[in-house]
Amino acid sequence: MGWFLLVVTAGMLAGVLLYGRSLHGQARQLENFTKRMTLPLTDVALTMIPRRLYRANVGGLIGGAPMWVALIVVVFSGAHGFGMSGLSVVGLLILASSTLGSAIACTTNIGPSTPELPRVARATRPRMTDYLSPVWVVAGIVVCAAGLVVAIVVLPRDTASNWMNSLLLAIIVVNALTLAASPVLALRLLSSPQPANGGLELAWDDALRAHGLRSVWLAPFAMGVATGFFAINLLY
Repeated sequence: MGWFLLVVTAGMLAGVLLYGRSLHGQARQLENFTKRMTLPLTDVALTMIPRRLYRANVGGLIGGAPMWVALIVVVFSGAHGFGMSGLSVVGLLILASSTLGSAIACTTNIGPSTPELPRVARATRPRMTDYLSPVWVVAGIVVCAAGLVVAIVVLPRDTASNWMNSLLLAIIVVNALTLAASPVLALRLLSSPQPANGGLELAWDDALRAHGLRSVWLAPFAMGVATGFFAINLLY
């Protein structure tokens, strides 16, 4: 049964990727992203937005895939023993790893959609607050750090005595890496060039950049909640 579910999960992920590449999938992504925007759509935006949203979706699927596999293995191994609360933790970890994968994808291969056209760019680098409220940054850092502290306090010295303790140790490592990586990814995204052939393309690039930064800071928030929840669950 476990192998069957792994195959089904892999097929579902592949189906999502193929749908994202289809014309209908790209149209839905474009509609969902632009429905609250007041900017007019240009030919460049119609090319740039689906391309970068699809890359973010692929990053999210790749980031979440290991946790989906872990969930299936744990559920059908019969060793989990932590009920629905434990499954909720795995769900939060899937969200966190997917968001982190999406954030990493948002910070890679950023460039003009039409490199042959003349370029314009800002004279100064935008700041984080130009795209996001500081609440996003503070919440991501504080919650992730709080989850890390709680997990370290709960973690017993002999982690090998129980496989769940070993799992908590692994989650602590991932939490710490996420906390360290988020500012780096945010700075990378902010420092990346924004060449554009006009003000509209620059404005749409700003919208995509804000979307990526939200993913960057949502990842440590979700990871902190999952880590703290899992650690507290071990106490009861």
